[in-house]
Amino acid sequence: MATIHVSDPGSGSLRDLVDLLEASGCIVERIGPNSIRISSGWPVRDEASAYELDGYLTVFEATHPGVRAERVG
Repeated sequence: MATIHVSDPGSGSLRDLVDLLEASGCIVERIGPNSIRISSGWPVRDEASAYELDGYLTVFEATHPGVRAERVG
């Protein structure tokens, strides 16, 4: 399980991140106005999966200039 914080959810970017992660096979739950929890899909506790998640977040940030997506838990 991982928690992600998005710096500018009002821009529609949070929905875009949810769509990206769900397309990769994750189940995503919105847990706050700017936070989501990935509760299943690939096992995000595994080191390789953590790198995979970081890759998705990097792609997301590259396609959403000025928006940050950070793993917080």
